[in-house]
Amino acid sequence: EYADALVVAWGNGNEAQMKQLATDQVVALLTGHSAAGGPNWSQTGSDAGAGSVFVSYENADDGSVLNLRVQSQVVGQGHEQGVVEANFE
Repeated sequence: EYADALVVAWGNGNEAQMKQLATDQVVALLTGHSAAGGPNWSQTGSDAGAGSVFVSYENADDGSVLNLRVQSQVVGQGHEQGVVEANFE
């Protein structure tokens, strides 16, 4: 749900909310890819391990994949910026 909230905020172009949910590096990567993520990203999988949750999304428009890493401890303690890593395939 936490990663989904980031993708929705990105899709809405809500950079303020993105900065609450993710580190500056993640926000810069996402907004550099596209100012607004768009409605075409769907979660395709998630996996937990090593204190993190890894969540993948696929863009229905072009088939590109977004992978996010959420630090479980940060989110569990109610802190902001729980999404600490992102990459596109």
